[in-house]
Amino acid sequence: MKVVLVFLLLLVYLLMSYGGGVLPLRALVGSVLIAVIARKAWPEAWKDRLGLRMSGRELAQAAILSSILMILLHFMIRGIAEAEDVVYRSSIAARGWLNPIYLHTLGQTLNEEMILGALLL
Repeated sequence: MKVVLVFLLLLVYLLMSYGGGVLPLRALVGSVLIAVIARKAWPEAWKDRLGLRMSGRELAQAAILSSILMILLHFMIRGIAEAEDVVYRSSIAARGWLNPIYLHTLGQTLNEEMILGALLL
C-alpha cells in the first residue's frame, strides 16, 4: 500500500506543480494533496518525511521575514529601474499582492521542497 501512496505522491507532484496557466492555484492544491497522501502513508512521521516539522513560531517568523524581504526587493528593483530610466511594470501593480502567479509559485516551491528536498533525500 505504501508503494502505491508514494507513487501517487510523485504523480501529484508532477501533475500539480508545473504549468499554472490553466488553474493558477493548482500547485497549492497539490501541496495539500501531497500532505494528505503523506499523512496516510506515514501517519506518525509524515511531517518529518516531508520536512514540515516546525513550530508555529518558526512558521510565523519565516512568513514575516519572507514578506519583508519581498517588499524590500520590490522597491529596490523599482528604484534601480527608475534610476536607469527603465519602465518597470510589476505584476503587483497589475494584479495586487495576492496575484495567482505568486500563489502558484509558492505552491510549486513548497512541492519541490517537500518531494525533492525532503522525501527523496
